[in-house]
Amino acid sequence: MLPAPANKETKALAAARIGERLDRGLVAVLTDGGTLVTWRCSASTRKSVSFRVYRGGKAIETTQKVMSISTRRRSA
Repeated sequence: MLPAPANKETKALAAARIGERLDRGLVAVLTDGGTLVTWRCSASTRKSVSFRVYRGGKAIETTQKVMSISTRRRSA
């Protein structure tokens, strides 16, 4: 956890922070153990959201709630 801003100017800058508009940023990497699939969760992602991972049009996994899972999956 980050420390609280130290003064008014720092608090104002922190409050005015602008976030980038990013997509999921899906990445798949072939490894010795299979394919590692990883993606980004944004600050606005709801805690109750889950994700379905598909291979060849068939669902191979449905994740649990975002805050309790990692956003990556290794597939053989």
